[in-house]
This record gives sequence, structure tokens and C-alpha cells, in this order.
Amino acid sequence: TLVKDINTVVTIASSAPSVGLAVGGSTYFSATDGLTGIELWKTDGTGPGTQLFLNIAPGAVDSYPRCLTELGGILYFAAYRPGEGSELWRTDGTVPGTELVADLAAGDGSSSPCGFARVGNKVVFTAWDETYGRELRVIDDLGQVLLPTSFEEGTFGDWSLFVE
Repeated sequence: TLVKDINTVVTIASSAPSVGLAVGGSTYFSATDGLTGIELWKTDGTGPGTQLFLNIAPGAVDSYPRCLTELGGILYFAAYRPGEGSELWRTDGTVPGTELVADLAAGDGSSSPCGFARVGNKVVFTAWDETYGRELRVIDDLGQVLLPTSFEEGTFGDWSLFVE
């Protein structure tokens, strides 16, 4: 059953919805309504409860929210915004509670965070920056992004950040 026809601007156009993730009573997913780019949407499973959550990249530019994952009731995801590139974002389910977590590749550069996986009370992912290149990162239970600095070339490093 169709919950809602999101893209009504072009008769045969798809809203290009992504697979969603349920967090706190809503399911979040990316889609386009034909007016905005591909942006973050949420639904409670009803037509009236399906709506654009936030237009992160203004106008028709795609923020392309992806790699959605949940930690402690907070939704973490990667999204693009002009001037910041593709970076790590989070939301507590409210528009005022939605923010860029870190501009890991400062300015227009993109850290392109991806590969999010929950490990206990942490989220592990990879991201790129000019200093380290693409490396493993951790979001701890306080929402802080950590770079395991003990990983050294040719060693296994300190994996204590990943275990309870």
C-alpha cells in the first residue's frame, strides 16, 4: 500500500526513497519531492505523518542523507551541504536538535563518512581527512567523534575504544 506520493511535481517521477531506519517512533529515510533535492524525510507510517524532515542543502541541491544509524536514540547520518561537503550529522528527532557533528574535512572538502556499524555503545565508521586519509573513527556514547590515535602502521593498535 502506498503511504504517500512524495514527488507530485512530475507525474511519472520517482521520489527515489531509500531504505529507512526506525528511531524513536519515526522512520527516517531520504527522498525527493521534486522541489527539494534528495533530503531527510520521516514517517510515522501514515500519509499525513510522512513529511520532509529537514532540507539540509538549500533549494534543489541534494544533501543525499545516507548511512543512517542509531545510537542512544540519536540518528547519525552522512549528508552534504554546500561549503561543508559530505560530513557527519545527527538528530534527536527535532529540527532544532539536528546538527553537523564535525566538519572532518574542513571547508568544501568531504570526509564522506560511511560504513557505520554499532559496536556495543559506540558507532564505528570510516571518514577521510587531509591528515590521516581514510581512517576508522568512533562515535562514543557521549556523541564525541574519536580517532583511535594508537593505530600505528604495521601494528594492530589499541582496540580498547571498541569494547566495553
